[in-house]
Amino acid sequence: MPATSPSLRAEYREAIALIARAVAALERRNIRSPILVGGAAVEFYTGGAITTGDFDFVTPYREEFFEELERVGFRRPGQGEISRALFHPSSGISVEVVSGQLMDGRADNERLVVVRLRDGALRVIPIEDVIADRIGQALAGSRIDERMRNQAIRLYQLAGGVDRSYLDRRIAEEASDGHLWRHWRHGVVRIIDFENHERELAARKAALGFSGYDHVMRNDGARRTPEKRAILRELKRMGSPFLEGVDVDEGMGNVGLSSPEAQHNYQPRKKEG
Repeated sequence: MPATSPSLRAEYREAIALIARAVAALERRNIRSPILVGGAAVEFYTGGAITTGDFDFVTPYREEFFEELERVGFRRPGQGEISRALFHPSSGISVEVVSGQLMDGRADNERLVVVRLRDGALRVIPIEDVIADRIGQALAGSRIDERMRNQAIRLYQLAGGVDRSYLDRRIAEEASDGHLWRHWRHGVVRIIDFENHERELAARKAALGFSGYDHVMRNDGARRTPEKRAILRELKRMGSPFLEGVDVDEGMGNVGLSSPEAQHNYQPRKKEG
């Protein structure tokens, strides 16, 4: 078996550590912690086979969450069109609150994964819901979206275990072809240690012959909201390495931190004026 290396990018690990500190402060205020969803959850579950530059969360406590994020170095963009996101000037990432209810109430909150880190813990959407969401997006149009389908496949390939009955139900709710996935095996993960998760994913990726990051094309941007586009434009203006070679108005494709140079040569742009 090939030698393994850290599965998740250093930039991702640094971002998660910062966000965990903010979440820990929220919990000390007796405010329920937000839930990580979207592309950052996909990156977590695939160990960087699919990467992102924006971290999406679900919480009804956006302002309280933003207060704690600002205390660990995140900043508001100062643009009227971006009201739901903060940016970290040195790391080139953003945090956005996308809604107050997980998967419009369809996901089972009892299945949330708790990721333990040194400075706190994060709640993450279950992998079954992420797979179902990607399949739902793949089948949303008149033709299958191959990017989303391939993301769902890669998520399953790298999963440590899925609950087949729950996955089937969630796919049936998000899409119409749940029967295509009934061969998936049974299993469930409740609590994950971040460092153990990295080591296990690195071993799975090595066994499958994967190396580096961005093996699977990202979404094509067709369903990206105006606010999401504005967030990505701001990240690109900051010189974020996550958006190298990306036309944020046309879609991402298989770009981003796909080369070691893009991952390690990031120099954030100085703020003008």
